[in-house]
Amino acid sequence: MMRVTLKGSLLKEFDELHRKEVERKKKEAVEALAAATPVDTGEASRGWEYDDKGIYNNVDHIVGLNRGSSLQAPLNFVETTVMQIRGIEPNGIIVRET
Repeated sequence: MMRVTLKGSLLKEFDELHRKEVERKKKEAVEALAAATPVDTGEASRGWEYDDKGIYNNVDHIVGLNRGSSLQAPLNFVETTVMQIRGIEPNGIIVRET
C-alpha cells in the first residue's frame, strides 16, 4: 500500500479543484435532469436545484413523474439520467422520496 499526504498550498489547491469539480458535476446533473423531466407546464423541469448537500426538486408531482405517471419519460428516469453522467458513481440510494 502507498499513501500520499498533501499539505500546505498543495492541499488547498487540491481541495479547491475538488470543490470546483463537484460543483461542475452537480450543475451538469441538474441540466441533464431538467432535460429528461417530462414537460407539461415546465414546473417540474425548472424545479431542479442543487446545494452543498446534493440535488433536489421540491415540485410536488416530481415523485409521480419519476414513478412513470407521464408517457413522456420512462419509469425511474431520474435514476437513469444520473447513472448516464460520466464521473458520477452513486454511493447507495440515488433517489430519496421525501
